[in-house]
Amino acid sequence: MSKLRVGNIVLCRFYNTPAGKFYGEFWRGEIVAIDLSSDKPYTVSRGGTGTISLHRKEIKRVVVR
Repeated sequence: MSKLRVGNIVLCRFYNTPAGKFYGEFWRGEIVAIDLSSDKPYTVSRGGTGTISLHRKEIKRVVVR
């Protein structure tokens, strides 16, 4: 995967740490902030539903426009 940067459109899927598996549908978002000192360093915009912080493994790939 290419290096993640602010402004990338990405394909994401939630991860359940206690169960150790992914769940839910894939969704598209845009990386709006990266704070590598945080537990969940990637802040992703989900369109009209706001933003969410994600782990690296929850970002599956960069979507090519």
